[in-house]
Order: sequence, then C-alpha cells, then structure tokens
Amino acid sequence: MTPEFQVIIQCFFYTAFAQFYKCKNSYVELQRLNKTLIGPLPIYENKKEKYAYEERVTFRCPPGYHLSAASLQFYGEAIYTVCLIEGLWSHPWPSCRGVNENVTCENEYMINPSNHRLKPSENEVRAMYSDHRLLYPHQFTIKFHCPKDMTLLNTNGLSVMVSSCGDNGVWTREWPMCQGNICPYFSITNGNVTESYSKRSVGLTLNITCESGYYLWGKNTTECLSSLKWSSVAECIPMETFKRYCEKKRATMRISIENGTLIPYCQITPLATAKSSIGIVGISVIIVLVILCLLVGAFLIVRRHRQQILQTVNLQNSEHNNYNETNCLVLPSYEEVQKIKYDMPPSFEEIFGSEEKRKKKMKIS
Repeated sequence: MTPEFQVIIQCFFYTAFAQFYKCKNSYVELQRLNKTLIGPLPIYENKKEKYAYEERVTFRCPPGYHLSAASLQFYGEAIYTVCLIEGLWSHPWPSCRGVNENVTCENEYMINPSNHRLKPSENEVRAMYSDHRLLYPHQFTIKFHCPKDMTLLNTNGLSVMVSSCGDNGVWTREWPMCQGNICPYFSITNGNVTESYSKRSVGLTLNITCESGYYLWGKNTTECLSSLKWSSVAECIPMETFKRYCEKKRATMRISIENGTLIPYCQITPLATAKSSIGIVGISVIIVLVILCLLVGAFLIVRRHRQQILQTVNLQNSEHNNYNETNCLVLPSYEEVQKIKYDMPPSFEEIFGSEEKRKKKMKIS
C-alpha cells in the first residue's frame, strides 16, 4: 500500500469518526454535576455545549488572576485547547488562581429565607436565574429575569439584571424581586402542583395531585382568574376523612379503580335524594306559611288602627254637637216672638205714646 493511499484512508476514517465524536464543554459539565472550580472561571470565546473536531478554544484569566500550577504544566504562553478525533481535548480546561480565589458569595434566596426583602408576597416573586447552587466563586456572574407580565423591582426598568460575586464575598447588586399582577401562592397539604411558584400569571392552570395515601377532594385543576384568585380550592385527605365528607353531603362513598389507582367519590342514593327533596319542600311550605302569617298580622294591625281612628273622629264630632246644644245662643222663631210679645205687659210708649205724639196733643189743647 502506497503512502498516498494510506493518507487517503486515514482522511476518510477521520472524517467519518469526526461526524460522531464531539468534545464537551468542561465548564458546562461541572455545572451539570453541581461542582465548581476554586476561583473564577477563565474567560473564553465561542461558548457552546459541544465542539467539532479540530475546533479550538482560547482562554484567559480575569484581571488579578493567573493560571493555576496544574494548568501551567500543560499550557505555555498560549492558553488554548483543541478538540481531537476521539472527542477528547488536547489539554484540560484550565483554572485560575489569585488573592481572592477562596472568596465565595451565598445564594441569597436559599441561605437567607428569613430576609423580609426577599420574602415573596401576593404580588411579588423571586427572580428567575439559571445556575442554582448554595455558594458561588469569586467574580461569578448571574443574570436575573422575571416571568411573563412581571418586572424587576428597583432596577430602573431593566428586563435583565446582572450581579457578580465581589472581592469581599458580597454581590455587586442585591438579588432582585419581581412584581406584577399574579395570583397568590397555591399550596396544598399532602399534595403537589405541576407549575413552579414563580409562574402565577393570569390564565395559568395548575394540575393538582395527591401524595400516596391521600385522595383529592375537589377539582384536579385550578386556574388563575383575572380577579387574581384561584378558580377552585382542593384538599388532599385520607380515606376516612373522605368518607366523612360524603356523609355530610348525605351520600355514600364509592371507590373506582383507574390504571391501578384507587379513586374514591361520593354517590347520592335515590332515598337520600327523596329525603332531600322532601326537606326542601317542607322548608318551602314553612316559609310560605310564615309569609302568610306576617301578611295577615299586618292586615289586622292596619284594620285595628283604622277603627281606632274612626272612633276618635266620631267622639270628637259628638262632643262638638253637645257643645252647640248647651252653650250656643239659639234665636227664637217669628211665631215664638209674637207669642212672647202678647204675653208681656204694655210698655210706657204703648200707654202714653211716643214723645212726638205727646207734643202734638199739647199744641192742640
């Protein structure tokens, strides 16, 4: 076999294998395994999860840091590594050392749950971020953002806020909170919901499930309404409590099996339905009788009051008539006047005449 033919075969196999093997991002793998490097991560361009054959990644340490002793064994002045045909790197990804390499910053949401500033309320939730861990190395950077229809508090309208672990173990910016029109926290004892606490916007539907040994009383879904309230409230209760709840509804507990799971439910019997109907009819009759009694009583009261008023008016008219009969001056009629006149003795004028008549008689004589 000629050297040229060997080169062609090698190129063919290398090209074929290169399609299957990829080199992984070592720093992403560390985050996936929840492990961290001592000190800050080196700075590198072309960030992605996997790299193709012969792809190069170049590194540099942040200001004030230098390559660790272990990394210097593999690197010279040029800090880079190349993806090989087997999916391995030519050099391990480096780490940086410095004065603040042991400085760490805490996860303020996890380590300080009693902090009132970071305690969620009905209209506030904690911001969302990607890398969840308890401690972060020096100069580690986190990007915060809010769920849909919510905004970051005290950030002057930023949609994304960035904070880094500082030299003294304090974040360059306080971890933020998100505010918006959201429903209160939905929690259920002995049960779970499908969505996380931070997603409580209007229109969200939660699926409710109960833990083993507990059974759902109520609907298995609830929705965040425009009034910022949940559409329904459910409970996860043991079997005995479920039976007692059915008895309160005058129903019998029944159990069905779906996919090997026991599902209790309440079944109202015809007798219980009849009793309930009779009870409703009896209550309706009593209410009608009470209303009739009230109406009759009101009629009698009005009638009695009217009679009292009429008696008072009649009494006043009678007293008025008696007063006229006893105290008022009644003039006699013409016949009575004439009769009285003839029965009385004659007056002086009738006997001697008037003064003019007397004077005439004296002149004549």
